[in-house]
Amino acid sequence: MTCAGCGAGMCASPTIDAINRHFFSAMLKEVHNHYPNISFTLTTMNNINIQQALISGEADFGIMLNPQSSRELQVRAFAEMNLGIVVPKGHPLESRSAVRFNQCIEYPFIIPSAPLMIGEPVEALVNISGNEVREVAVSNNIHMIRTLIKEQMGIGILCRLDILDEIQSGQLAFIPLTDPQLKPFTLALCVSPPGSCRLPPP
Repeated sequence: MTCAGCGAGMCASPTIDAINRHFFSAMLKEVHNHYPNISFTLTTMNNINIQQALISGEADFGIMLNPQSSRELQVRAFAEMNLGIVVPKGHPLESRSAVRFNQCIEYPFIIPSAPLMIGEPVEALVNISGNEVREVAVSNNIHMIRTLIKEQMGIGILCRLDILDEIQSGQLAFIPLTDPQLKPFTLALCVSPPGSCRLPPP
């Protein structure tokens, strides 16, 4: 844990796998510049384990999707994220500013599955559409889905966060889905109970 008076110590930070990309490491570098005497223990966990680690005091802060409200868990910041169609560079859908799911049925899909949190709403979207989706692959691994899309094996449905690095490099494009039944995900910065973690002023 961090020593509030000396500005030094260890900060334990579990995160979901989707966060572990270049943009997050760049953010940690900025934090390190402000708090050079603090070291981080970074662990990848699922939502349930992150919440348990925070409540038990084993972790200082964590980044979660759709955290369950609790008196023992404090949400310090959050952002909403929508699902969208992910396509490789040069795809016919790349120039669209938004799209409905039934407008993409003609293309082969790489479908996310459980335990990925996006698996359930995508499955519901496929069922509600009433159309037969051409599934060229089903995967429970975001990295594999990204790779198959880049290889132009098909298109996918992910959150913008999942491909932020690829958007910046120009490898993939994200087109928001406007289907009304889709609800946004909440990405939240959560902290442990008071007294567990104290970051000193920079």
